[in-house]
Amino acid sequence: GKIVLFISSLPYKCPPGPYEIMLLIDQYFRQRGIRHKVKLTVVTPEKSPESLAGPKISQKLRKMLLDRDIELITEAKILAVEKNALILDHDAKIPADLLLGIASHWTPQAIRNTDLVDKNGFIKVDPFTLETKYKGVYAIGDAAAIKTPVMGAYAPKAGIFAHMQAKVVARNIASMAQGDKPESYYDGKGFCIVNTGFGKGCYTSVHYYKKPPTFSFIRPTKVAYLVKTGFEKYWLNNWF
Repeated sequence: GKIVLFISSLPYKCPPGPYEIMLLIDQYFRQRGIRHKVKLTVVTPEKSPESLAGPKISQKLRKMLLDRDIELITEAKILAVEKNALILDHDAKIPADLLLGIASHWTPQAIRNTDLVDKNGFIKVDPFTLETKYKGVYAIGDAAAIKTPVMGAYAPKAGIFAHMQAKVVARNIASMAQGDKPESYYDGKGFCIVNTGFGKGCYTSVHYYKKPPTFSFIRPTKVAYLVKTGFEKYWLNNWF
């Protein structure tokens, strides 16, 4: 059969997420000895896979997909989804027995109707304090319209960045509540461990406020996979 995973538009949540999904699907069919019967395809509007992570990481991810026999179609404009096909521009049609879609990413209508947002509906903030044009009003995470200084694209919309941004805002609010000057600033740093399947993961990190931005990518290891699962269990235990 044919499985096609597509990214509807940019930006989307968690840049490595779609690729992680497809690597795990690949693992699933290989472990059952039927991978040769399944064609896997990723369709994305990006110029290269996970392009926000820089050319080095993008090239390594592309090679990883190629090595696992996962087809990659980039710079795709998705026009429609049919019962058994994905319709792209230039009359391109990709047949599929199963379509997996990463939906377009929007802020709620209540936010888009305010004067806080940019032309795409995300909330404009100071990139270092996360404060909006209204004093004492902040926006963090996916809703914030943070742009990378060098590339000019929206910064990655992923949980680790929202977490770091929340720390900055919380510390500054606490400082002001105590009569102190707020002195915490968001630095654009973040990391992620991608589950590449077969009990391994690869550690990636980014500092997108630095000029030029810095990126790192460590080959898949069992240690990284254990760190990822441990990280997941830690937060599940603390939140629930």
